[in-house]
Amino acid sequence: MNEGRRGEVNSSIRCFVAMAVGRADTDRVYDKYILPTLRSLGINAIFMGRLEHNDDIDKRIIHEIEQCDFAIADLTYVRPSVYFEAGYAQRTTPVIYTCRADHLGQGTGDLRVHFDLLMRNIIPWADVNDSGFAAKLSKRIKIVVAPLVRAKQQVEQNRAHELQFQNLPLSSRLQLVADKFRIAVKRCGYASLVEPDDFSPWVGRTTGAETLDICRIVVQPTFTLRNIKDHTSVMSSLMRSRFDKREDEGYKYKYKTRLYMWQQRWPGQKPPKPSETKNVKNVVAKLVLCSLQKIPRQRVMAALPYSTPSAARTLFRWRSELRRFQLSLPMLFSVYIADPIVSLVDASEKSRKLSDLMKAKVMNEA
Repeated sequence: MNEGRRGEVNSSIRCFVAMAVGRADTDRVYDKYILPTLRSLGINAIFMGRLEHNDDIDKRIIHEIEQCDFAIADLTYVRPSVYFEAGYAQRTTPVIYTCRADHLGQGTGDLRVHFDLLMRNIIPWADVNDSGFAAKLSKRIKIVVAPLVRAKQQVEQNRAHELQFQNLPLSSRLQLVADKFRIAVKRCGYASLVEPDDFSPWVGRTTGAETLDICRIVVQPTFTLRNIKDHTSVMSSLMRSRFDKREDEGYKYKYKTRLYMWQQRWPGQKPPKPSETKNVKNVVAKLVLCSLQKIPRQRVMAALPYSTPSAARTLFRWRSELRRFQLSLPMLFSVYIADPIVSLVDASEKSRKLSDLMKAKVMNEA
């Protein structure tokens, strides 16, 4: 059974207590100071010496340690089991060390803390009547627990945000994510190529003196291997389309026919202007794939076998050429994967990361 009582703030925090069992003084210290202190802070105490079970003891100890958020290890009597449990817990969780005061240097054998733990900030207790021990222990626990409580509160907030997001219709989720990324891209200096500019997928353009830079955002529930290949192909076609001439040596009929055909191919997008590509010597294509579900990276690599992934495998880049009419320009192609997007807060965070990459010009360099 749990030896603690649920509190209002820290009721989900669990503490594993490792200490000598069957000794009059350590049993008394647990009952008089450790357990009441944990209870007063609303923390559930797990002490194997008081836990009724019918399991393999070693497996149960490991299970309970792994389920706890921190541990208290009392080193009194130098029990090997306590040292093992503290060491196992310390791999992933904070451990507060305590012991009887006479174990800190004066004693020998089982009455002396091992030298490799003497550098720890151990909380001593003089005897079973050391009332000051509880205050010291409480202060230390509060320090250790504070970040754990904040982390758990953040997890609960994230779950609430995720639930709220999942309860929305799919179309609303996709549009909200598209809006977040569209705003992030526009803040990086991209001008919309679509009318109206909340059209999804959203395409933006920014021009330097000699660079045509286009970013296309696509938001879907998920992306298959075929989807990724198709969107990459569409992006390449879109880049080439910006070099289409709006005029054909003054022949209005040919111009109108070409414009009509262009608009059929790219509905809702603004036709290219001669000034847009007049002095362009290289092009940068940025395709952003926003998925509500996780996209297996093996799938991305299979769809983009010629790309080089970033360390985090969210950005895939390669160099190629853009060929159009008599043109042949170097092109840097980047595919950014934002997944899984589980809430609107998550969409904001992932769009900010994309914005940071763009501002740092990471997606403009091979």
